[in-house]
Amino acid sequence: MVEFKIKERRLQLGMKQSELVRKSGVSRTVISELENGKEIDVRLSTIVALAKILKCSPTRLFKCTPNKVRSKILEKAG
Repeated sequence: MVEFKIKERRLQLGMKQSELVRKSGVSRTVISELENGKEIDVRLSTIVALAKILKCSPTRLFKCTPNKVRSKILEKAG
């Protein structure tokens, strides 16, 4: 599962979720699900659009949790 730091970045900028929705064109549902760690399929173009509004690189929006990712992969393989 991929986790994101969208909410953290949005709050750093003092931005409300509704403002991010309006500026990015990404639905409130998708943003809420990403911010709350729900496992959904998300397009790279969505992450790029959010990063543009959040004034950062798309990679900055990803949480890096290699141990968690590795354990998920092993769970699925086992």
